[in-house]
Amino acid sequence: MLDIANIKHLNSGECADIYQVDEQTVLKLSKPGWDREMLYQEYVNGKAIANCGILAPQVYDFVEVDQRYGYTMEKLNDVTLLDLIWKHPLKVISYAKKMAEIHVKIHQAIPPNELPSLADKYKKFIGEKSSIDDKVKSQILQEIDTLCCGTNCICHGDFHPINVLVDANRYFVIDWVLATKGQPETDVAGTYLITKVYSSNKKEKNIFKRWINSIGGKLIANAYLRKYISLTGVDKKTIAKWIPIRAATYLDVGLSPEIEKTFRKILSKHYN
Repeated sequence: MLDIANIKHLNSGECADIYQVDEQTVLKLSKPGWDREMLYQEYVNGKAIANCGILAPQVYDFVEVDQRYGYTMEKLNDVTLLDLIWKHPLKVISYAKKMAEIHVKIHQAIPPNELPSLADKYKKFIGEKSSIDDKVKSQILQEIDTLCCGTNCICHGDFHPINVLVDANRYFVIDWVLATKGQPETDVAGTYLITKVYSSNKKEKNIFKRWINSIGGKLIANAYLRKYISLTGVDKKTIAKWIPIRAATYLDVGLSPEIEKTFRKILSKHYN
């Protein structure tokens, strides 16, 4: 059994801590009080994804440590695509295009049976949001039923530069907890939306980082979208139809008040 008191703590997120087990292995462990279901679903998704040809960390064992849940996985370099954008701001368009290329490869892979249905997951997720008016909620759920048709693909659910790790010039996609089988347009809409509206950190002293977080975010989003459409021929109008739905999925998940305000404006404008 793992003893977290005797292994190195590497990083912390909102819901989990990362520990180094050995030179090749890390442990992702839930924060105290988080339930088992979320980490177990991420474990199942990650294990399935790593076995279907997508560059993602290899996932090993699901564990319980001191009434906390998690799993062990392959240790990678912790440099994200966003770190590279900050380090090389003049290459922002090139990195945005790389994002699109990675996303296309995800959507071209055969979705494993272990992934849940996007329609079912989103309807449950949005249906439980108390901050959305019931009338608006009903409209969103109807639109999900209308738009969820055609061939399913792997949808990451939260694909953006922070969820891409760069190790030895290879790009690994992480954090598969929201992965589903669904329409690629919704995944693209989510990436475009969260990248574009991500607000500037006013406390950030580095001018390039503040630029990337504000103006740069729009450049990344637009360049990413153009490249994705050029590679796939996907209908931009269909992507646009998913924007308000994806705005709803990003509410009440711990984002900044400024971003939530932007997303609520999108809902108000679309569902009036």
